[in-house]
Amino acid sequence: MARTPSRLARPSAGDRLASPPALSKDSQVAAEVKATMDRMSKRFPVGLRYDIPFDTTRFVEVSIEEVAITFAEAILLVVLVVFLFLQSVRAMIIPVIAIPVSIIGTFAGMYLLGFSINLLTLFGLVLAIGIVVDDAIVVLENIYRFIEEKGMTAREAAVEGTKEIGLAVLATTFSLVAIFAPVGFMTGIVGRFLKSFGLTMAFAILVSLFVSFTLTPAMSAGWLRIKPGRRDDEGVHDSRHSRFFGPLDRIYTAMLMWCMAHRRIVSVATVLVLLSSVGLFRLVGVNFIPQDDQSEFDVSMRAPEGTSLDATQVMANRVATAIRRLPEVDYTLVSIAGDNAGTPNSASIYVKLKALDGRRRDQFEVQADVRANILPPFIKNGVRASIGAGGFGGGVQYVLQGPDLKVLQRAAQQLVQKARTIPGLADADSNLNAGRPEMSVRVDRAKAADLGVQIGDAAEALRLLVGGDQVSTYNEGGEQYEVHLRAEAKDRSSDAAVATLPVPSTRLGSVSLDNVATFERTTAPADI
Repeated sequence: MARTPSRLARPSAGDRLASPPALSKDSQVAAEVKATMDRMSKRFPVGLRYDIPFDTTRFVEVSIEEVAITFAEAILLVVLVVFLFLQSVRAMIIPVIAIPVSIIGTFAGMYLLGFSINLLTLFGLVLAIGIVVDDAIVVLENIYRFIEEKGMTAREAAVEGTKEIGLAVLATTFSLVAIFAPVGFMTGIVGRFLKSFGLTMAFAILVSLFVSFTLTPAMSAGWLRIKPGRRDDEGVHDSRHSRFFGPLDRIYTAMLMWCMAHRRIVSVATVLVLLSSVGLFRLVGVNFIPQDDQSEFDVSMRAPEGTSLDATQVMANRVATAIRRLPEVDYTLVSIAGDNAGTPNSASIYVKLKALDGRRRDQFEVQADVRANILPPFIKNGVRASIGAGGFGGGVQYVLQGPDLKVLQRAAQQLVQKARTIPGLADADSNLNAGRPEMSVRVDRAKAADLGVQIGDAAEALRLLVGGDQVSTYNEGGEQYEVHLRAEAKDRSSDAAVATLPVPSTRLGSVSLDNVATFERTTAPADI
């Protein structure tokens, strides 16, 4: 749990909770947190309530709902297509049952491989829904043909039809496995992203092969009730020569005959289409991860080095107020010094948008509006800002290393300036935070010795009066309270005030710091 100064743009206040690292079941953890909060809220005082403004599991839940909808649509389309081509209710049921059986088998494989239901495995399952039914339909159609054209019984056709088409089904299935399985063994960042997707797809295809060789023939042998085709003076009476398939068969036959008679033209056209893919590839945008409208985004800001926590909060609240004026925004959550180092001049604004059906612009148009019309006045005053999933990390990162901090800073700034001129890049910035103002105090050892001031005493007095420290405790009402000692803000907020701070002296009791030291304003890295 991260506890930082936060402000929710509603008549309430709260802290922002960060999920623990290395959790593979975020949705389960989120559900337990919500259940715990519901139980605790029953003991809240009157007028106190809680809200959950930031919940990354909502997008996963919506994705799961989309998978369920896609699953139902796939089953419906399979029902319509199979019935349209086979014109048999019994034949239609067989591939429909093969879909959930294959998907359930895929879930078993995911469990054995240690995969959870996430965006990548869901993507694999959605894609697999259209693939797992292919083998079942191919086997079923061949069994159907054996019954209709060769007059076999359903049991005989199930055996002979599966034997005849088995090698072709194996070839097509393993060609697909050869495409997806290697994705699961890729290395690097891409491999870590796509491992679960590739192996989920490969396992789903293998399960569909098993189903097409076992369940599909078994159900065909017991379920299919098809009359064999017959021939009389009026012609052939079977599904191939029906009113629906007859014209399709004649059109396809004519096209095939023309292609076979003009093989050179077809070959040249094929080569031209293949070569055109090179030019078309250059026209298509390339991205690492597709952009999804999740109805939320973060605005990360960093005020100039040396900015106080209060000043940073005022700045962030002004930005959040301007963002809330946009009609698409539902609410904002401002967090100050929320990074791991507790940097006082850093701020993050979580922006929650209205539902998709409640706004005209998508998330990326709103982000562009914030970037173009709200942030520029603050950026002119030295504020660094970026929009995205949070932090200053973007889609492209370069790492610069070197022993000289000044040279490194100069090279980083040159790279940032050059990157900002490249079309399509936004929020180019560097995470080198140099230039934090500081005061260097140099003690004159000769003067200090003359006045009886020890170097350690001067350093300790300066630390105590400027930084502050706990010096005692006291008890009252059964409670223990810490006592902290520190100079008042007016006595430590300027060079002149620090110069007059007293330091202990063995000869004079105490002397002002400027009697034994000189002061210099310098800059230093914000982080070490």
